[in-house]
Amino acid sequence: MISRVHEELFLANHEEAAMRLQTYRDESRSRHFDLICGREHPRSIDLVLVITSGMLVVGFACALMVPFASTIANF
Repeated sequence: MISRVHEELFLANHEEAAMRLQTYRDESRSRHFDLICGREHPRSIDLVLVITSGMLVVGFACALMVPFASTIANF
């Protein structure tokens, strides 16, 4: 059985590693979405930037695969 001390340490470690979503509006009333992690030294990641970067990487990978797919289709 897990002791209460181990359970509290387990929960503290998971709370520290968890990320939370924060939304806010800047001076021009634009909405921003950030993922925030860490309590003592919070770090933030712009969610829009992460999604856009992921889409660009997937698009680039697909563009690289087109020449190979066309050569395989000719066989």
